[in-house]
Amino acid sequence: MAAANERRAAKKLKMLLIENFDAGDWHLVLTYAKEKRPDAAGCRKVLRKFFEKCRRIYKAARIELRYVMVTEWEGKAIHHHIVISDIPGIHHVLQDVWKEGGIHLTPLFQNHEFDALAEYLTKETKKTFHRSDSPMKQRWTCSRNLRRPEVHTEQVKAGSWREEPSVPKSLEVQGYVLDKTSVVTDVDAMGYPFQEYTMVRYEKERRR
Repeated sequence: MAAANERRAAKKLKMLLIENFDAGDWHLVLTYAKEKRPDAAGCRKVLRKFFEKCRRIYKAARIELRYVMVTEWEGKAIHHHIVISDIPGIHHVLQDVWKEGGIHLTPLFQNHEFDALAEYLTKETKKTFHRSDSPMKQRWTCSRNLRRPEVHTEQVKAGSWREEPSVPKSLEVQGYVLDKTSVVTDVDAMGYPFQEYTMVRYEKERRR
């Protein structure tokens, strides 16, 4: 059951990332200087100020700020992993805003294969997010403006689905492709067979 919950959490986060981020956006890591490491309450205050400053800068540039954040802290120096939308000169912007320690930026790529990233971002929180001393009380936190992935469920006869599903023509013309790594054919806890997979829409222009 625990392993299934972790798979669902990683899948949910992966779909959220696919829906809202693209090539040119970033995986940001924020660290604290040793003398500036905060407690849980201080951490939330620091982050609130950080995102308030970022929002003002993005708004002035007429760019929508989108982010998903995970905090790691147990057994290591506290730090934050943030998937964040791009803005011109983002390195300089973040250096001006984040005065608590270091920043590290890794670009996201066009292939939309966010499996490893989603699994990495959820692995630390599986043991800590529900603890009373956790800086954050959720698996991840995110900006309110994120688009939510559409989930469609269809009941069919077990023998009627394909081992390798394909994208319907009506969706193919809209730019959807099948994420082959997402295909799962299995049996649920009630003994019913199921098949699930993710279709990703590629757009000609980056979403802003």
